[in-house]
Amino acid sequence: MLIIDRIILAIYTLAMAIVSLGVVVLTLRLFPEDVIWTNLIFLISRWETGGIAALFMLISLRLFKVSFSSSKLQSSDEAIVIHGTLGDVRVAIIAIKNLVDKVARSIKGVRDVKINVNVVSNKQGNMEDTAVRIKIKIVVGPESNVPEISDQMQQLVKDKLKNTVGIDVGEIDIVVENISNATVQKQRVI
Repeated sequence: MLIIDRIILAIYTLAMAIVSLGVVVLTLRLFPEDVIWTNLIFLISRWETGGIAALFMLISLRLFKVSFSSSKLQSSDEAIVIHGTLGDVRVAIIAIKNLVDKVARSIKGVRDVKINVNVVSNKQGNMEDTAVRIKIKIVVGPESNVPEISDQMQQLVKDKLKNTVGIDVGEIDIVVENISNATVQKQRVI
């Protein structure tokens, strides 16, 4: 959800709270019915009321669409830009995640892998510095040597990303979530 959608949602929620408060006041019969009907008929006869209702309908449709949109579509647009001699090369974050996943799963003793890639861009003058941080959450078998596996994984991931993609990784953090015999299989999405 974009920041503009969050602002619209906040305003929309506030407006709906005010409308709900108005309905509560009307049901408590704090005002005479003839005054309410006179004001209601006046409001309905104004074109501004129809415009505001149409605006709320459009906002409702927009928020409905945003609530069911996939965040995967937004994350696939994220990429690391590598400046080459003949032009720029964009490497998608999902491609880096898949490469790290393949390397991590190839290590003996690793049962499950979850990867998070953070890219931080720092602009200083006309130069842009991109730092890549990778966090790998793993499940290992009880026969595994955790310090040995983590050192091996960090080195293999760093070398593979340098040789394949051409980027230097700032940090590779390994988190051992569990030590288990069970192998966790990825769920297939149909």
